[in-house]
Amino acid sequence: MLTPHDRYVGYVESPASVPDLLGQYVDAHAQGGESVRVASSVATDWTLWTDDGGDTALVAARGSGSSASSLLVFGTVSRAQLEQLAASLTTARLPKG
Repeated sequence: MLTPHDRYVGYVESPASVPDLLGQYVDAHAQGGESVRVASSVATDWTLWTDDGGDTALVAARGSGSSASSLLVFGTVSRAQLEQLAASLTTARLPKG
């Protein structure tokens, strides 16, 4: 998605490993580890990652065992905007309509 100021933000959920997702969507050499709490129905505990090119990502683990996945919210927007997108994610069903 593009913001009105042509900044990119997106998200992906995948069974791929966090390093693989970071390498594909952010940078193979992303630096991170800072814990971030974001209240949402999908995950509360996230990890912040950045690269030298201005990309930032929030990563959360979902599920366990064979149903485990990684959720990545990433882009060139501010950390606050990434947190806002992460907070808006939900597993709630849409009302029929």
